[in-house]
Amino acid sequence: MKPISPCYLIPDNPIERIEGKDPFQFKPFVDTFETLAMNKHNGTPFTVVIDGQWGSGKTTLMKMTEARLSEKKKEFADMSDKEKTEFKKTSRPCKTFWFNAWKYSNDDHLLTALLLVMFKGMEEDTGFWDAVKTKIDGKSFLSGLVNQYLGKLTGGDATEYMHELRLAKNSAFLDEFTNLMKMLIRNYCSVNNEEDGDEEGAFVVFIDDLDRCPPDRVLQVLEAVKLFLDIPGCIFFIGMEVKQVEQAIQTQYEVEQKRKKFNSKRYLEKMIQIHVKIPPIAETNMERYLGELYKKYKSYEGFEEKFPGGVKKIFLAANYKTQRALKRGINDYLFLESLCVNMPDIEIEKND
Repeated sequence: MKPISPCYLIPDNPIERIEGKDPFQFKPFVDTFETLAMNKHNGTPFTVVIDGQWGSGKTTLMKMTEARLSEKKKEFADMSDKEKTEFKKTSRPCKTFWFNAWKYSNDDHLLTALLLVMFKGMEEDTGFWDAVKTKIDGKSFLSGLVNQYLGKLTGGDATEYMHELRLAKNSAFLDEFTNLMKMLIRNYCSVNNEEDGDEEGAFVVFIDDLDRCPPDRVLQVLEAVKLFLDIPGCIFFIGMEVKQVEQAIQTQYEVEQKRKKFNSKRYLEKMIQIHVKIPPIAETNMERYLGELYKKYKSYEGFEEKFPGGVKKIFLAANYKTQRALKRGINDYLFLESLCVNMPDIEIEKND
């Protein structure tokens, strides 16, 4: 029996860490994002938008930044008291959260979905709820409605609480909960860093795939983010294609309020402090990336025969604009190559 020709697939997973070469030169961006978030002299809240077309590397860039900030937070936790004092002269540790807007786009209340992600992240820090409960329990500004749920909230399992919040239609309840979040954020910094204020710590929320959501969900996510933009200690990194999101906002306002003259660009500008555009990928960078892929896969049985040097030149000549487009092109080629080898000799009927 004729052996089956193996078919290989290059996965489209975002890179979370820079190991070895950096073909798309993302490291300078990650370095700058790190110091932007961790510099204690940078007041919060603020929002950074990473703007790029489909497949340009927005998720990769944010994943790398999230991994870097998480590593720095772990390093801070392992420092001696003397080292922490020195560290805090210029820097602050950052607690990171990842929110995939498209994943939650079917939820009725995206605000509560975002809060659930943040609550789950806080639960990861052992003992936080016990410590913070002593700080916020019995505060006079908390209404009876919030206090009714406070036991569940600080009991270490936020899932049931957030499920009930999803079902809540009472806007007053959500307002009270926003006040509670402000106190939680301040006290999180206090519990983990022995001091209060955004200079001593920050929450960094990464929002991905916003431009893949329907227009009404895009607006819901942005309205949820706006609720945090007067809370010290909050930093948002949002990955999106800005023009597409502007169009989604415009479409939704036309549907909801029939405001054809609504300025969606100005709406976004009020929320964004830094607008970072991912630069087009230079031909030399794409060549390096293709070389890295080839180096990784050529040791697999039969791969070098399927994808010889001459084929690499063809893909470079195709001038793909994004890494995702390049991967899809290679995967299409690899599939068709294996299919042709595995396909038995058959006659194809010719039409007159």
